[in-house]
Amino acid sequence: MYTGLHYFYDSLYGHDSEARTQAREARMDAAGLRERLDRQALMSMALWSLMKDQFALTDDQLLKRIQDIDLSDGKLDGKVMQGVTDCKQCNRSLSPRHAKCIYCGTVRETLPGM
Repeated sequence: MYTGLHYFYDSLYGHDSEARTQAREARMDAAGLRERLDRQALMSMALWSLMKDQFALTDDQLLKRIQDIDLSDGKLDGKVMQGVTDCKQCNRSLSPRHAKCIYCGTVRETLPGM
């Protein structure tokens, strides 16, 4: 025979189990993002090394270009913001939240590395 206390414990255990599952998924997502970030950092370092060697570029030139690109949205904040653009296929507005046109399915053009 269940009492109010049993229902309370069952309710707590159910929420605890759900919270544990969500926490485990969040840890897995974070680990995956760390791996992607590490790979991207490695690729960026390799590309910059090649560019420096091949074209005799300097770190100052790279930093200047980073600043120029950062300022392309009007803010020096370390972020690249994509604004609303038009779809190349159907000319409808594309939201920066979507990777492709919600009307015709054309994949959005992005900046390299994004």
